[in-house]
Amino acid sequence: PVTDLPASRPYRWRDAMDLAARLTEMDRRLLLLLVRLPFAPVQTLHQALGLDDGSYVYRRLRSLQNAGVVGVLRPALRDGPTPQVFYLTELGLAVVGVDRQVEPRSLARRLGVGQADLLNRLPSLPHLLDCYQLLGAVAAPRPGQPTLLAWQRPWRERFYRPTAKTPLTVRVPAYAALAWDEACAEYLLIPDRGMLPVQAHRHLLAQLLLLRQAQDGDLPHLVVATTHSGQVG
Repeated sequence: PVTDLPASRPYRWRDAMDLAARLTEMDRRLLLLLVRLPFAPVQTLHQALGLDDGSYVYRRLRSLQNAGVVGVLRPALRDGPTPQVFYLTELGLAVVGVDRQVEPRSLARRLGVGQADLLNRLPSLPHLLDCYQLLGAVAAPRPGQPTLLAWQRPWRERFYRPTAKTPLTVRVPAYAALAWDEACAEYLLIPDRGMLPVQAHRHLLAQLLLLRQAQDGDLPHLVVATTHSGQVG
């Protein structure tokens, strides 16, 4: 298993400014996605960009990697081949900061994508990749170019029941808000590899129903994906 990140190469602020000035529109979209989705594989990135083929995305990622803006890992986390996953280096965060006119440290702190934050994500990479797979699955089918409006992992909501003084907190593995042209949708994403008993999902569904009742409105679409036949039904 991966326990550390490759050392980032030293850079000067001028390097970030020069690289930001040479970014293509696709580069910008990729970097903004990686700010939100650290350790995303190519498949998730090209689906989130609304592209049919990931080869162009892969070429742009390789170009950004050669420039020191993007880092890559191939974590040995599961049986069989595992995908390469991509993240922003310290130089990459600086380039995004220059391009978006945002202070890089504040950006890293707000989104939790500094080097220490990335290291903390490594132990949960298998679950993170499962969440990304679900994100790509809901982003890809609709016509038009998707835009990731919001991403939370995990998603938590605290609420009060009408007859209770103690609040409840409902927790779902991931939340995504996406837009396509004039359409938009919100999703609660639950990847399930059969590790949890069905009763746990029943409890979560009961909590979500209570939340909907407390908010007197609709909830985001609930998407559950499982690879275990015993969890279906």
